[in-house]
Amino acid sequence: MEIANPKKVKLIKKVSNFCSIFYHTKKVEEKIDFEKAKEILIFDPSLIGDTIMIMPFLQVVKSNFKNAKITFLCASHAKTILKNTNLVDEFIICNGYKSFVSIKNIIKDFGHLKKVLKEINKKEYDIAIEPRGDFRYIFYMHYINAKRKISFNYSGGECFLTDVIPMPENYQTTHTTDDKLYLMKMLGAKIEKEDINPTLPITDEMKKMKEEFIKQNNLQDYKIIGIHPGAREKIRRFEKFDELLQKIYENSPKTAFIVYEGVNEEEAANKVVEGANKCGAKVFHMKSNLEEYFKRITFSDAIICNDSSAAHIANAYKIPTTVMYGPVNPEGVRPYNNTTATLNCITIPLKCKPCYSTEICPVGTYECFNNINIDDVAITVLKSIK
Repeated sequence: MEIANPKKVKLIKKVSNFCSIFYHTKKVEEKIDFEKAKEILIFDPSLIGDTIMIMPFLQVVKSNFKNAKITFLCASHAKTILKNTNLVDEFIICNGYKSFVSIKNIIKDFGHLKKVLKEINKKEYDIAIEPRGDFRYIFYMHYINAKRKISFNYSGGECFLTDVIPMPENYQTTHTTDDKLYLMKMLGAKIEKEDINPTLPITDEMKKMKEEFIKQNNLQDYKIIGIHPGAREKIRRFEKFDELLQKIYENSPKTAFIVYEGVNEEEAANKVVEGANKCGAKVFHMKSNLEEYFKRITFSDAIICNDSSAAHIANAYKIPTTVMYGPVNPEGVRPYNNTTATLNCITIPLKCKPCYSTEICPVGTYECFNNINIDDVAITVLKSIK
């Protein structure tokens, strides 16, 4: 799994221990009856990439609780992503992880969180599951009207749960999706091989849009490579996508490029576009809302990006994907790839990884990105689409 900052986890566990003085939720040892459960609530208001990674978990929930209605408490983007997958029967939308990221935000969004809780508690759930082991979410789930409340004990919160699932022994090196599947396995769920692929369908509308894009821009003889240079945290942004584009074009002149721009990514996107213009490559700059982005990313025959939601989306569409990992070790958070889709994780092993800084390199060298060989990456990308 993606390991949180150890100092923060230690502090949260102290808070959890303090809460255990006042809260004493009765534990349930009875096995889950998958046939009898009628109402299931899944609580995970996380980021876009996390929503893609939770899909195998939702597939297992859906296939085991055959008679249950699955309600997903999530951020608005999750509904956009999952609404056509048949994994969720009802969505309850909240402001997402930002409401829980700090005490300040919790106080700021208290009215909103209270309103969402009122919406949730219009009915009683047989089972509520928080599949991350996040103390903040577990505390909120305590006030949800559910007979059983289930989660990991990763950061504490045992006093709020009826069912406490220990983390896997090797969770420091396991994938976050595997951890969630492990939770279901510990509950007695059956996990079929076909359940564990995060897959998004490429619709006829998407295929038609791509055909029209190729025709309008005379790209019939070109390979199309998409580059998404943005990332949520500054320290996770590879700064040489323009040079990488030029190297790819040098090796393969019959390549066109799409530069995808997300929120607050204008500077990074413009730099890549300028790099394309300098070497004379065909380049298309695309900025759109999330729903349009999901359609337009399928225009590309391959995607290059940072450790961001773009990697998970491309992988779910089975698009060959090359991901630039800087301060993060990819093992626990890479796109979950149990398919034939090509996935290239570009990473430099360093003693300082994983790094918990969000802005600047603590040692000032940025070796995790600067030591990446652009020539090698260019060859890797081109091999993925031959």
